[in-house]
Amino acid sequence: MNKKFSTLVAGAALLLGAVSANAQVGFDGDIKLKEGQSENLYQIQIKGGYLTINETGKLDTVNTVTSKNLARTLWCVTVGKEVQGQQPKFDFLNKGAQAYLDVTMDGLAGAAYAPEVSYPAADTAAVGGEIGGWAYSSVYKNGIELNKPLFSYFTPDSVVGLVIDGSVVKLKKTSADKIATVFTDSVSLVKADAIELNAEEINTVLGSQKATDGVDLTFTPDVKGTDLKNPFKVGKFLAVQATTDGSTADGHFVNVLSKDSSYLYVDTSYTNVIGAAKFLAYKWSDLRYATIGKSAQDSIKDNALASQFKFLFTYYPTNDSLEIQVKDVMFEDATGVFVDTPTDSVYVSLQELVKDQTRILTVDSVAQNTRIGFGYKGCGTITSDKTSKDNGLYVIYNAKGQVLASPIHKNGSAYEWVTLDEQDPEHMPAYQWLVQKTQNSETLKATSPLKITNREFKHNTTVQLRSKDDKITADAFSFTGVSVAAGSVVRFEQITDSTILKDSYLGYRKFDKDSLKVAKYKFNYLHPYAQDKWIKRGEGKDSVLYATDGYTAFTISEGTQVNYGENPANVDGLKGIAKLYRNQYLISLNADTVGVGAENKIVLGQVVLDSVYFKENNHYDSNHYYAIVEASANAIASNKFGVADDGMTANLKSQPLAETRTSAFAIKVDDVPLYRRFNNVALNESATDGADTLRFMETIRKEYLMDENNREGGLMDKNVNYLGIWTADKATGLGFHVDTAWVTRGLGYIKPQYLISVDRTVVPAKGGYICEETTGHITADGTPTDNAEECYHSKPGVAGFVHAKFLVSFADSAAAHGFDKPYTDIKNGYTRVGFVKAIQSGDKLFILVNGFENMKPEDLDTATVAKAYTDAKIYNTYVKSLKNDNHKNYTWSFRYVTPETAANVVKEGPENSFLIESASYEPVAANNRDIAPEKAAWIKMQNGCIVLTDKSSTFSNAKTGGDGALVFNVENKENDDLATDNEAIATSEVTVIAQNGAVRIANAEGKKVVITNILGQTIANTVITSSDAVIAAPAGVVVVAVEGEEAVKAIVK
Repeated sequence: MNKKFSTLVAGAALLLGAVSANAQVGFDGDIKLKEGQSENLYQIQIKGGYLTINETGKLDTVNTVTSKNLARTLWCVTVGKEVQGQQPKFDFLNKGAQAYLDVTMDGLAGAAYAPEVSYPAADTAAVGGEIGGWAYSSVYKNGIELNKPLFSYFTPDSVVGLVIDGSVVKLKKTSADKIATVFTDSVSLVKADAIELNAEEINTVLGSQKATDGVDLTFTPDVKGTDLKNPFKVGKFLAVQATTDGSTADGHFVNVLSKDSSYLYVDTSYTNVIGAAKFLAYKWSDLRYATIGKSAQDSIKDNALASQFKFLFTYYPTNDSLEIQVKDVMFEDATGVFVDTPTDSVYVSLQELVKDQTRILTVDSVAQNTRIGFGYKGCGTITSDKTSKDNGLYVIYNAKGQVLASPIHKNGSAYEWVTLDEQDPEHMPAYQWLVQKTQNSETLKATSPLKITNREFKHNTTVQLRSKDDKITADAFSFTGVSVAAGSVVRFEQITDSTILKDSYLGYRKFDKDSLKVAKYKFNYLHPYAQDKWIKRGEGKDSVLYATDGYTAFTISEGTQVNYGENPANVDGLKGIAKLYRNQYLISLNADTVGVGAENKIVLGQVVLDSVYFKENNHYDSNHYYAIVEASANAIASNKFGVADDGMTANLKSQPLAETRTSAFAIKVDDVPLYRRFNNVALNESATDGADTLRFMETIRKEYLMDENNREGGLMDKNVNYLGIWTADKATGLGFHVDTAWVTRGLGYIKPQYLISVDRTVVPAKGGYICEETTGHITADGTPTDNAEECYHSKPGVAGFVHAKFLVSFADSAAAHGFDKPYTDIKNGYTRVGFVKAIQSGDKLFILVNGFENMKPEDLDTATVAKAYTDAKIYNTYVKSLKNDNHKNYTWSFRYVTPETAANVVKEGPENSFLIESASYEPVAANNRDIAPEKAAWIKMQNGCIVLTDKSSTFSNAKTGGDGALVFNVENKENDDLATDNEAIATSEVTVIAQNGAVRIANAEGKKVVITNILGQTIANTVITSSDAVIAAPAGVVVVAVEGEEAVKAIVK
C-alpha cells in the first residue's frame, strides 16, 4: 500500500457529477449482447440527448445526465429470438420508469403516408401501446452498430419510428422503402458513464426502494478468514450528507450511518500488527469521545479525523459497479508521527493477507481489488399494475369516504375533499366527473390513463389508476386547492341511473312553466334541530324574511335559461349523458319582489329585482334542499341567501358566496288545493285515485244531479239526454261513476280532470286467433301471403274498453247549431249539459254516432269504430283525447269554493264544497287560462235546466252563489243506485245472484261466462257445467257476462 495522506480534489467530483451526450460513430465492439434480456443497463442516445420516460409516461430527452435523472435514462435490452433471414428485434425496458418502449398507433392509423406528419400534433409521444419489437442494429453478439434509425413494423411494408421534432420526441409512420429518408434522427445504444451519487440516491438505490429501507451492497470477492467484518456488510446502512462546517454540504461526500446510530470512519490504527505492510482499519463511532455539538455533523466537524468519516460513491450504471473513496487518510510514519500527505485517490479496498484464505477490507490508493455491486442491475420482467375505468360519469371518493368536489363556497375556484353531510353527490354536477380514457386501442384500453373533467366547472386533468393489494390507487394529480399524492387510495363510483344521466336540469331546480302560472311555493329551512321552520315575511310592516314558524307562499317567475358545465364528448360511455341547463328565477308575491334591502337583509317589498338560481346543496328525508344563490348572466354571483346566525331573529341575509356555511331550503308547492281530488281516505275515497260512485248534492236546496227524467216538466228532449237536478225521491238513480281522466300526469295534480258517467259497462279484452297452418295463407281478398296474421282464418284481438253515457258540455254542438235548442236552453241562451254514449279506451273517448250508439256494448270494438270514423272523415270530430291540462267539453274539474279550508277535511261539508268546472273563458295567452280561471263555465241551474255559466260569470261571484252557479258536496254511499244490488237479477231464463264472496249463476249450463271487476280485469272465464253454479269472486262490483245474454253488474259482499 502507498502510505500517503489523500485528498480528493473538488474538480474530480464536478467532472463526474454530470455527463453530457457525445455523438458516437460506426460500431461499438464493447457492447456485446445475447439473445434474451441483458443484465447490463444502457442509454439510448438520440440527436444529442438521452431518451427517457418522464413521470407522466411520455417519451423525453435529456441533454445532461445527472444523478437525479439517471434512472430514467437507463434501459435493459432484450434481443428477440433470431428468425432466419430477418434482422434481430430489440425491446427496451426503462429501468427507472419500469415501462417498455411501446407506443400506440392511436392517432396515426388514419394519417397519410406522404407527407409524413409527426404525432402527437401538440404533445410528446407516450409509452404503453401496442407497437414494440424495434429494428435497430443488424448485429449484436460481438458488438452493435451505432447511428441507426429506430423503427417498428406494424404491417409487412409499413413502419412507425421515433423522431425528434424540435426538442420533442414524436412518432412518424411511413412505408418501408422510405426508412432511411424519413428517420434521419439516428439512435445509438451506449454505455452509461460513471456518476457520483448523493445520499438520497444511495438510500433509495436510485428510486427503487424507500429511503429508510437501508443499503445492502455486494462485494466480490468479500472479507474472508478473519474476525474482522466488512463494515459495509455488518448490516444495512444509510447515507447521510456530509458537511464542511456542520451545515454546508461537502459535494457528494456522505457519512455512513449504521442501524445503531454509529458512524463509519477510517481509523489510524492498523488491522494487523505483524507484517511489513500494515493496513488501516475501519471503526464505528457513536461520537461520544468527540466534542459533542448540536448534531452529529457538528461532532464530526470537530473531530480530528473528520475527513475520514466522508465517503464518495461513484456509480458505473452499465455494470452496476461502485467505487467508494475516502476523502482523507492520515497515518503514522516511521518516526511515529501522524502525517497528512495528499494523494491522488484512496479507495475502499480489499487486501489479501493469505492467498485464498484471508482477506480484509481497508483502504488503498491504487486499486479497489473487489467489485462492489449496488444492486441496480437488470430489469427482470414487469407486470403492470396500471388499471383504468370505463368512460362514464363518476363520483370520486378517497379512503375516508370524502368526495372530490368544488362545493358552493368554492364555486369552481378551488376543489377539496368534501365530507358528505346529508348530501347526494349523484344530484350535484359539481361533485361529479366525466371520465374518458385517453387511449382507446384494444391493447391499451384496460390500462389507459383517464381524463377527468368536473361536470359543472369544466376543470380537468389526467390521472393514472393502479391496482394494488385489492385497492385502487392513483398516481399524483392535483387541482387548485387539493393535491393527491401518488399511491393515494381512490374509489371511482359510476353513476348508472338513467334518470340522472338524462336529466338536463340536474343540480338546479327546474319548475314546470305551467305550474308556475298557478302554483305558489313555500321554502322549508334545513336545520339540524328543527324541520318545521319556513321562510316567512315579518308581521305588519316588517318586510324582512325570516326562518320561523308558519310560512309565506311565494310566486316564482322564470327568467333566462342557459347552458352550463361540460358538454359530454360524443364517445361510447359519454354520449347520451345530458347537456346541463339552469334557469334563473324571481321570487315575488303580488306586487312585491324578494331582494336585498337595508343591512343586506332579504326583504319582500319594492326592491330591485334579484334573479337567483336554486342550486341543490343537500338531500334529506327524500327531499331536495337548495341554496338560493344570486345570479349574474350565465354565472353565479358572489352572494347567496342565508339565515343569519349572529342573533336570535333568524332573518335572511345576503351573505358572501365564499362563506363556508350555506343555508338550504326545500321548495314545495303550497299544499292549499285549488281543485278537489277524490283521494281523501278520511272521506272513504281511494288513496290511489280509484274510480268511485258519487252523488252530487247542491248545498242550498239539497237537490241532486241526476240523469234527467222530468218529462212532465218539459225538461227532456227526444234526441238529447240532459243532466238534471231534483230531489232524491224523484230520481231513478243518484250515483255517478267518477273516474280519472288526467290526474297524475302534467298539472293534473293541481287541476284533476275526471270523466263522469252513468249506465256503464266494462267490456273485457277479447283474445285473438292466429291461423295455425304453416303454409297456404290467404288474405280476405284472396291474395296469398306468408304472414299467418294476415290470413282470413286469423282473428285479431279486441282491446277492452268502457261503454257508458258520459257527461259532456254541449258547447261544440251549440256552436254548430246556431246556439239554439236543444243544445241551449233558449236561442242564444246558456249551453246545456247532458250525456252521450261513448267508449273510453286508454286516453281516447270515442263518441258513438252513425249507428254505433245503437249497438250493444259487447258487439263494439274500438278498431272498427276508428276505421269507420276515418273512412267517414269524422275521426277528429268524435274521437277525443283525454290528455293535457286544458279544459275539455267531456272532462270535469271540481273547483274548491274555499281552498284554504279544504286541505285537511275529515268530513264532507262547506269546507270542501266546490263548483263543477267545464271550460275557461280567459284569453288564450292568460297564465290562468287552464288552471283556476277567474272567468269560466260552471254548472248552474236556469229555469230548472242544468246549464253552464256564460262569459260574464266570475269565480269571485260564483263561489258565493252568484250567477246561479251551483255549489256542491258529494255523498259517497256504498252500493248506490248506479250499481245493481245483491238481489236476484233475471236475464231471460238465466239468473245471476251475488253472494258473500261469490256469484251464483242458475240456468246457464253449457254456456260460457266471463266475470270481470270494475277495472276490466278478468276474474273468471269458464264454461258452466251445471244448472246452478257458484263462482268465487272478490268483494265489490263485478260484471257478469253470460253467453247469449246482456252483461249485468252485481255487488259481491
